[in-house]
Amino acid sequence: MLADKKNAEPSDAAAPYSARAKQTRERILQAARDVVVQEGANRLTIDAVVARAGLSKGAFLYHFKTKRDLLLTLIDDQVHAFDSSQEERERKFAGDPDPWLSSQVASMPNNEMEKLGAALLAAVAEDPTLLEPIRAWYTRQYARARISARSAEVAAIVLLALDGAFFAEMMGFPTLELNERQRLLRTLQELASGC
Repeated sequence: MLADKKNAEPSDAAAPYSARAKQTRERILQAARDVVVQEGANRLTIDAVVARAGLSKGAFLYHFKTKRDLLLTLIDDQVHAFDSSQEERERKFAGDPDPWLSSQVASMPNNEMEKLGAALLAAVAEDPTLLEPIRAWYTRQYARARISARSAEVAAIVLLALDGAFFAEMMGFPTLELNERQRLLRTLQELASGC
């Protein structure tokens, strides 16, 4: 009888555990994001994350073996979040020569994304191997730009301007006032859409 239970299909009792495990993992990730955005990447420790999440260190270690694993997951999640909403962003520009390029301008990050990006960049400075997912994403972005219906050159100008503005803001450089930033984005949108 005991052998039959061991070989049986997973029961419905396993499903709540799986859902609970996913919730715990998301709590850990959200706590890590909160620590990074509010206190900086240098304050991101396992102890800080478990305290913020209200979990035990064992719960953390069940999901992430190291702080590096957590950082890689945070970076992967940022990349995935951007990529997974790409089709939806492109639909807004269905009449443009290159909806993909137009959507890149429209998706210029907001303040919270910039703070998280800046903090993750600081973490990457400590461990350059964490750059791999970001490097792979940039490789895909610029490969896509090379086949833009607007031309590879126009797409490169738009992407490089967006990257420059993003990184300048992330680093806290006093480059553009809000109204100047908005005008820049309008100009880039016009360039991307061929207006």
